[in-house]
Formats: sequence, C-alpha cells, structure tokens
Amino acid sequence: MHKESCETKTSRKLHLGCGMNIVDGWINLDGSWNARLAKHPNLKRLLKFFRIFPASLANIPWNTEILIHDLRKPLPFHDNYFSAIYASHLLEHLYLEQAKHFTKGVLSCTQTVWCIENGGS
Repeated sequence: MHKESCETKTSRKLHLGCGMNIVDGWINLDGSWNARLAKHPNLKRLLKFFRIFPASLANIPWNTEILIHDLRKPLPFHDNYFSAIYASHLLEHLYLEQAKHFTKGVLSCTQTVWCIENGGS
C-alpha cells in the first residue's frame, strides 16, 4: 500500500491500463502479460526462443517503470490518494461485475477528477 501525506496528493495522478502509453509525472499501471514480461527480460527471451511467445510481440519495447497490478483486484492505494485518475479502453477487458468493483475502487481512490473513456463505433 502506498503511503504519503495528504499535502502531496495534488501531484499524484494515476493512469490505469496504460499499455505502452506512458504519461510522464503519472503513476502508469497495467496488468498485461507484456507489461509483466518487460520486468523479466530473460524470461521473455526464453519464451521467445522456445516459440511460446511470438517474436512479433517479444520485440515490442515496453517501459519497465510500469506499476504491475491486476485491475480485477482492489487498487493498492488508500482512499483519496490521487488528485486525478484516467483510464481509456479498459472496461471492455472486464466482465460486468468486475467493472462494477473496478469503478467503486476508482471512486474511492480520488475525490476530485477521474475519467474513464471507452471507445465506441
């Protein structure tokens, strides 16, 4: 659990499901296999070598500074920890009940600004 004083909350912003879209100055969080494997380059090379992980995906450079978290689980932050939370194209990866729990967790982590965008056709 991240613990800091309330005075610095105004500068804390969370980017959920960031993928490869890293935003400077924000905590960028993703739970994808690509984000996880970026932190384990030797495992990634081994999976590529044995053709378990496609070379086309293994060669994509992912930022190793991404915070890894499964968004189907509660967020690892205190209530009102962030001044802003942003998520784009994330809800479509969750089942309805998971999305309900996710939005409740997002609401508890910030009291000011949050934005969840989902693409439409």
